[in-house]
Amino acid sequence: TTSTTTTTTTAAPQECYNYILTGPSGPGAVTFTYTACGGSSTSVGLPSGQTQTVCAVVNSVTMSPSTGSIVADSSC
Repeated sequence: TTSTTTTTTTAAPQECYNYILTGPSGPGAVTFTYTACGGSSTSVGLPSGQTQTVCAVVNSVTMSPSTGSIVADSSC
């Protein structure tokens, strides 16, 4: 008998959510940094009043400065 061992670079399936990112309510912009579901680090800048939905690894989304909002929507 032969046994085959397969190793992958991903330790476990990542849990990913659609996050709704919203820019600041006042003037300026917020830079959101997150890990995309594929594993690459991504950043996006949103000015006041703009929103964008991204598919990101759970709990990977941060913002600077903390004047915008991050809302977890649904799994993706």
